[in-house]
Amino acid sequence: MDQVRAVEGQRLGDLNTATLEIELSPELRRSNVASVLTHEIAHFLVYEADLEIDGDLEEKLVAGLTPSLACLIRDNQRLLAWIRERLRE
Repeated sequence: MDQVRAVEGQRLGDLNTATLEIELSPELRRSNVASVLTHEIAHFLVYEADLEIDGDLEEKLVAGLTPSLACLIRDNQRLLAWIRERLRE
């Protein structure tokens, strides 16, 4: 999955830490939605883990994890179904 880069000052996605909702830019191309959403999910994981790392380091960590997280989701549908079932128990 290709990394999507924002133009200076433009946010493609945002995690609202008060509501834990992810908002995507309405200007985002459909072909980039999955990548940006996965990127924001990685920010959610960092926030929920309470890692307390500064913005630049967090962005570097999230940018590095996003492609692997996207591949995990894309390539392991049976695993994700299994996890969903176990979480319901």
